[in-house]
Amino acid sequence: MKGKICIVTGANSGVGKETAKQLAELDAHVIMVVRNEKKGRLALEEIKEETGKDSLDLMICDFASQKSIRDFVKKFREKHNRLDILVNNHGSMPSKKILTEDGIESAFAINHLGYFLLTSLLLGCN
Repeated sequence: MKGKICIVTGANSGVGKETAKQLAELDAHVIMVVRNEKKGRLALEEIKEETGKDSLDLMICDFASQKSIRDFVKKFREKHNRLDILVNNHGSMPSKKILTEDGIESAFAINHLGYFLLTSLLLGCN
């Protein structure tokens, strides 16, 4: 995995955090994608401390916002010329119906459309 560029979404806790940690231990360059910068920074520092690896970056993306996804992909492409691995791990389970800024029910926007848009943009389909 040395030198492979990996994106892990929802990387500040749970499966995403552990995935980012394991990829870092394998010497991959890991881009941890999170919605909450504060929680993301804490997770990033924990992984760096636990693994002794420094090839991790933190990027912010709110998957409830198509604009945020498009901005994230643009920033990613400005820094990296390729992507080797994409781990679509983010998710949300809101307790009530909330509409996103795009007018879409939030669970559907985050858990379905967000994955599709991110993957499509990273593949260069849109």
